[in-house]
Amino acid sequence: MINVDELTRVRVTAVKVKADALQKELNEKREAINRRPANRELLRQEIRNLNSQLMKLYHEIESIKISAFITALAEKYGVADNPKFTKAYELAWEFGHSSGFNEVENYFMGLVELIK
Repeated sequence: MINVDELTRVRVTAVKVKADALQKELNEKREAINRRPANRELLRQEIRNLNSQLMKLYHEIESIKISAFITALAEKYGVADNPKFTKAYELAWEFGHSSGFNEVENYFMGLVELIK
């Protein structure tokens, strides 16, 4: 099975460092709302902005993992240049993504013979 975490460790770690720093700042702002009621509205806006930035980083992490998985899957099964790879991958993703990358690969293994 393809180990996505291992494939993406360096790139994801760099993004997670940013996300952790934002999360810390976000927690501090949330605590500050109770201590400084006069600045409550300003702090709420800052919290919304930090939440938005944090969500973008989490989406970036997922994008990194999915991209690496797609590349590794195509290479592992020798179908990187196959024009039907994308369709087979999309079907495998549709059936298995809710259970994780391993399940997507399991579905793909069943489909890959149809496109070779």
